[in-house]
Amino acid sequence: MSAERSVAKEDQSLWNSRLFKIGLVTAAVGAIIKAAELITVGVVAVGGAWALWKGKNTR
Repeated sequence: MSAERSVAKEDQSLWNSRLFKIGLVTAAVGAIIKAAELITVGVVAVGGAWALWKGKNTR
């Protein structure tokens, strides 16, 4: 049970990352206006946020 709580807490911290949110919004806007460059920037930002989050949470 405590393992589930810690996983949920870690997922929440990724969601609270500003870089992650900016990446999601950028990719969504790029998809709406069909701009491949914005989609690419958004995906890279989300990947960067995930890598930073993963690095912090790896023991």
